[in-house]
Amino acid sequence: MRLCKITAMLMILIIISMPVYSATGILSYKITGRDNVNKAVRKNDMLKAEAVVNIEGDEISADQVWLGNNQFDSCVQDLNGYLCRIEYAGQRNFNEKEPFAISLHDDSHSSPPTSFTLVDSVSGYFVIDIYPPRIRLDYKTKSAGNFDIGFNAYDDSYAPNTYDECAGLKEIHFHGPGTGAKFSYDENICSVEESFSISSQNLTEGKHTINVDMTDYMGNSDSGEFTISVDRSGPSFSNVRIISDNDEEISHIGHDFIHAAVAADVSGDAVASTIKADLSALNDKEDYSEYEPECVREKSILKCRWQVKIAPTAYGAKSLHFKAEDDIGNYNEKTVTKLIQRDIEGPRALSIRTAGRTNNMDYLKRYNNTIMVLFSETGAGLSPENVFLDLGELGNAAKISADECIQGWKCYWKNLNFDAADGLYDIKVHPQTADRLGNKLKAGFSGQAALDTSAPQLISIEINAIGGGLTNYEGFATYGDSLEVIAKIHEPGTIRDAYADFSAFISDAYLVQADDCIDINGTWECRWISDPIDLEGYIRDRARLSFIDYLGNKAEFEKEVTVYAIEDALVDYWRHSVVCTPDAIDREVASIIDQKVYCHVGLRGNAETVAINLEECEGDADIYIRKQELLNSQQGSKNPYIRLTLNAADIKADRLNLKCPLAIISQSGSSVTGIPEIETVSINVPFYNFPLGEYGKNVEQKIEEAVDDANGGIWKVVTALNKLVFYSERICSLITTINNIASLFNIIGEYEGLVANALKTNPATAAAGEAMEQKRQYDQSITAQLNNQMKQDWLLGREDGEGFINKFCKFVSCRLYYDELGWGALKGAGEWQRKVLDTANSIATAGGANVPLFNIQLGGRGINAYTIEGPDQRGTVSPKKVLQGGRLNPKDSLVISMLTLCIPGIVYNLDKYRQIKCMYADCLKTSVETGVPIHACEDAKEYETCKYVYGEVFQLLPFTGLLDYFIGLVKNILYSPFGVVDIAIGHMCMQPVTTPGAATVAKLCLWQEIAGMIADIWSDLSNIKDDWKIKLDYCERIEEDKENKEGDKSSFMGGLFG
Repeated sequence: MRLCKITAMLMILIIISMPVYSATGILSYKITGRDNVNKAVRKNDMLKAEAVVNIEGDEISADQVWLGNNQFDSCVQDLNGYLCRIEYAGQRNFNEKEPFAISLHDDSHSSPPTSFTLVDSVSGYFVIDIYPPRIRLDYKTKSAGNFDIGFNAYDDSYAPNTYDECAGLKEIHFHGPGTGAKFSYDENICSVEESFSISSQNLTEGKHTINVDMTDYMGNSDSGEFTISVDRSGPSFSNVRIISDNDEEISHIGHDFIHAAVAADVSGDAVASTIKADLSALNDKEDYSEYEPECVREKSILKCRWQVKIAPTAYGAKSLHFKAEDDIGNYNEKTVTKLIQRDIEGPRALSIRTAGRTNNMDYLKRYNNTIMVLFSETGAGLSPENVFLDLGELGNAAKISADECIQGWKCYWKNLNFDAADGLYDIKVHPQTADRLGNKLKAGFSGQAALDTSAPQLISIEINAIGGGLTNYEGFATYGDSLEVIAKIHEPGTIRDAYADFSAFISDAYLVQADDCIDINGTWECRWISDPIDLEGYIRDRARLSFIDYLGNKAEFEKEVTVYAIEDALVDYWRHSVVCTPDAIDREVASIIDQKVYCHVGLRGNAETVAINLEECEGDADIYIRKQELLNSQQGSKNPYIRLTLNAADIKADRLNLKCPLAIISQSGSSVTGIPEIETVSINVPFYNFPLGEYGKNVEQKIEEAVDDANGGIWKVVTALNKLVFYSERICSLITTINNIASLFNIIGEYEGLVANALKTNPATAAAGEAMEQKRQYDQSITAQLNNQMKQDWLLGREDGEGFINKFCKFVSCRLYYDELGWGALKGAGEWQRKVLDTANSIATAGGANVPLFNIQLGGRGINAYTIEGPDQRGTVSPKKVLQGGRLNPKDSLVISMLTLCIPGIVYNLDKYRQIKCMYADCLKTSVETGVPIHACEDAKEYETCKYVYGEVFQLLPFTGLLDYFIGLVKNILYSPFGVVDIAIGHMCMQPVTTPGAATVAKLCLWQEIAGMIADIWSDLSNIKDDWKIKLDYCERIEEDKENKEGDKSSFMGGLFG
């Protein structure tokens, strides 16, 4: 004991006496946040650092130690040197990885120090640690022994999977059945690899959950769990079946062996080499006792099959045995019993159906058909490759296998196409159809189906507007109305679908299903009542209807629909006139019967009527009217009638005065009126026979005034002058007729000359030709002598054709120019006549006088009626008289007559005006006797005056004369079709035709000329008597009536006073 104490004292002395040795530089350092973990801080954290430094022989002060550009706060000497510290006040935001540098300087340093005074330095990084630890486990299922749990743990710092620098794993704790393992580590350890064991002896079979908790030095933590399984069971067997090559389960056996497979699903933990079966029950002649299968892994299951040949005697309950081991040595075996029945009868077909069955009829379409046959099969069942249809009648194969057969034994043939014509066809089940065991069809079977490839056919579409807006416009669709659509479709089958596209009128109305479709003896009637029209304004578009029959045959049709805009403003489209019948009411009749008055309202306006309604009439309605009605007021009418039924009563008033408002809805352009236009119809109908005779006196006064107007002034003188002109014209016409007779003989002589020349060319007829030539010379000498004497001595008066008669006839027909009279004073008048007439003709024919196209051939009529010319004695057929078609006759117009100083024309047209006045007076007189309304006479007078007096000025409009002329030609042709031949021949004969050798053409032209002249002469002679009578002289009639009336009056007065 004493020795020990001495030894200890010696050791102390030795230590004290040893020289003190100390290093120079930064001996150690630490940079932390508030968690005091070296080189690790939080995202938002304080920062502090400490360093142990020493310089031999130097007392260290704080200004010698720097963290970057910051001087340490303090330095205190300790056993190892000087402990210096620095702490930054407040929180800071740090980046993921921050650099740092600590430097130690000698006493001579400046502030801040430089590298010249540097004694030692250290540098590196500190990181932010914001992620918790993570772990990865590795273990296996066990049936016995220990579970070896291996794991790798990591402490991520500023990013996932970043663990090169971190705060460090602090603790990992496992807890659960059979374990409480815990692992602890120093700071800045960022990854570890460890393992531990869990005994399975005390664990039950099945799954067990183990929890794990992890924490790092920054306080970041995480937890999780995993499952370990204790397996003490062997592999399992499931879904054991006996199947055919196409995976159909076999439950029946027939007369023959069956090649089949036994299939089973084995759990995935089984070792394939240990899987075996005993299938001897299926065929005791084969070695199936330790039969190994062929297996395919699918996920966690082994799909195993044993190929077998089942004997025909293997029916009844059959036991199949299976066994296997798993990869941890667990063993299992299983016995499965399968019932196999005997089946030696074939199937029976029950029905044939198509996908298009409707109305107890099966239909087929052209493409993509499906046919289904229903079988009665109580045994092995049916496979599609053994079931057949005979589709030979439809142009397809006579033996077609099914595409699919399903339980309940329905077999389907799909995607069938047919090229046959539409009609009814037989579909047969083929006799070679059999079940899966080869048992043949018991009996033949067939059904009928109709091939229908035609789309539904349209019969009619009717679209009406159903009022839903503010105003109902019958027959017009407007905003707010609904569309009623009735479509009639011919379809012998069924309309499967009917829809309409109303989107042009109604928002989103693209596929509007029909409200109903009804079959009426093969005609389908589909009906829609749409939603209200909600697109404003005028719309003219189409409603599109689609119909699909049961087979999918589709037909699309369109119908135009017009939706009218509504005009909300007041409009004034209409003016009206009113005429009532009778135009006067007999009081005596009205006192006996309910007199009816019909008032025609003539509407005038630039719109169409949609609806016309009669509102209550005002005025005398309450006194005299029993009933008021509106007739002919349908849509579009502009001629409604107001029918008034008067009360049978004594009437004292002079007139029936009513104001009857018509409320008119109109359509103009793209809109209809929203506010009815009120057209007030004023009805004013006089009563007569009370006071007695008042109405008759007014009419009589009108008649007398009209007669005086026609007979007063110079009108009688005008009529006398017109008669003088009339008879002068008849005299000139007679002279022309005589001249035409003479010309006819001359033309006949020309034709005889043609015939004579033709006969002399043939020796056999030369004598006859000479005789004919002598006759021609004799005839023409007589006619020429007569013609020349008549014209020179009587008609013309002089050889130059300027005799009195010719000038007189020109004057009467307004063809005489006054300078032709040879009077110097009238030379200027003649030039004026020519200038006016040429200008008028140029206007009327639009310049046609100078255009050859308008030089119209008038046909063989010889000399003009008022212009007499000498005959052509040159031995040729003369060209026919050609006049410009459409040239004006001054006599036909009062205006032209006055401008051309045509006195007979002025007289003639003034007399026409007088005749109109006389006709009016005669009409008034007749209206009293026949009851014709007076306004009819007034209307006739206005029309005749316009047509025959004022209207003549329109002859000066361009082309008017030509149009009148051509219309006259067309009328003549329609009246007599031979006129076409006359015009055609006349065109051919317009040029001179030389008589010798002209043969057929010359003869034809001469015959046409002769025929035309004969027709003219015959017409003149037959009308000589009638032509000398003045027809339709109304003035003579009223003068005779007036004289008779005055004679009656004189007789009456003579009798009264005599």
